[in-house]
Amino acid sequence: STRKESSAASDVYKRQAKEFKLFKLLAEDPERVCTTEKLITHLWPNRGRANKSDLYQYMHLLRKKVELDPDNPHWIITIKGVGYKLHI
Repeated sequence: STRKESSAASDVYKRQAKEFKLFKLLAEDPERVCTTEKLITHLWPNRGRANKSDLYQYMHLLRKKVELDPDNPHWIITIKGVGYKLHI
C-alpha cells in the first residue's frame, strides 16, 4: 500500500504546484484580467485542448485557501466571459 500512498502524495503535490502556479500568474499583474485561455495555456502547456472545467476546479481549490468566503470571493475575481484577476 506504500505505492498507493506515494501516488496519493504525488497527486497532492502536483495539485498544490498547479494552485501555486495559478496564484503566481494572477499575482504577477494584480488588477489586470488574465484570460481563461492564457491561464489554461500556462497551467497545461502540453495539453492539446485543455478543459475549462479543469481551470474552474483549480480556481475553486485556490479560493478555498485564500478567501474567507470562497462563494463570495474578494481577492480572486471572476470577469465573466473573459477570465480572472487578483484584487488587491
